[in-house]
Amino acid sequence: MFVKQRSVATMATLRELRLAAALTQQEVAERLGVSVSQVSRWERPEGPKPQRGNRQRMAKLYKVPVSELGLGDWSCSAGGADRQ
Repeated sequence: MFVKQRSVATMATLRELRLAAALTQQEVAERLGVSVSQVSRWERPEGPKPQRGNRQRMAKLYKVPVSELGLGDWSCSAGGADRQ
């Protein structure tokens, strides 16, 4: 089982990128085709990692490379690679 952990800096990055794009969680949710609660969970330190397709759409929406979403500091307790 993989346990994914994020730092508070990652959560802040997702939130800050959304705010810099002048978007609400509702607007992000509508554009990505997910629920507002899902966007909120992504922005929390203990929240789940967005799936690869959502990461790509999020990067496009925020006009940044995927690498700048700040998701690179996720870790897997089993030492495995990202499997989403």
